[in-house]
Parts: sequence; structure tokens; C-alpha cells
Amino acid sequence: METRTGQLFKSIKELDPPSELQSTILREIKFEKAKIIKRKRAFFYSGILASLFLAVFAGLHFVDNLSQSGFWNLAKLAFSDTRTIAVFWKDFALSLLETFPVAYAIGTLIPFLTLVLFLNFYLKLNGHNHNNHYNIA
Repeated sequence: METRTGQLFKSIKELDPPSELQSTILREIKFEKAKIIKRKRAFFYSGILASLFLAVFAGLHFVDNLSQSGFWNLAKLAFSDTRTIAVFWKDFALSLLETFPVAYAIGTLIPFLTLVLFLNFYLKLNGHNHNNHYNIA
């Protein structure tokens, strides 16, 4: 006996999904989204804390190196010998630029930049987008 597929499907009764299936699926989707947001918040919290710790550490290290460099000694001249500084201000400015610890300044700014980026992403995740009042659409 040969049965055709069209006849085979005609003999199968139609299955109706349970009435609570849609609400169960939507509840699970909502639960998974909440878990993803919770993981992202934990990641951003740890990033904020780590970059804050590094920013404080780098800032203290920068201040220590700044006080030991010749930059600070030259900068103090601006308060004590203002008349001399006013006459030779170009040479004074170049001397300040030469003695400024640029590498330590860059090393200090990187943790502050990561802190600002983590805070930005965290605020976007929580819906604190202050650019919404500029959108016309």
C-alpha cells in the first residue's frame, strides 16, 4: 500500500498549543533580559571600581613625581618672582614644558578616561540618556 504525503497530513489532527504558552515564553524572555542586564551592571560596577582605584593610585604617583621633578621648583618661581617671570615669560614657559613629566601625566589620564567611559556605559545601560530632549522625532 502506497500512501501519499498529502493523505498522511490530512489524517493528523491539528495540535493546539497550550493557552499559557505565550505568557510562559514572554516571562522567560523577560527573565533572560534581566539576567543579561544584571551581568552587565556587575561588569560596569567592577570596571568603575577598578578604574577609580587605578585613577587614585596614578594620581598620587603623578603628584609624587611632579613634586620631585624640576617642574614644581620652576612653578614656585611664578609666585615668588613674578616681575622676573613677566620679563622672561617665553623662556619660563619653555622651561616649564621641558620639565613637565608628560609620561606620568598620560599614565594618570588613562584611568580617568576609563572611569568616564565606564560611567557613560553604565548610565546608558540604566536609561539615563540626557540627549533625549534634543530628539525631535
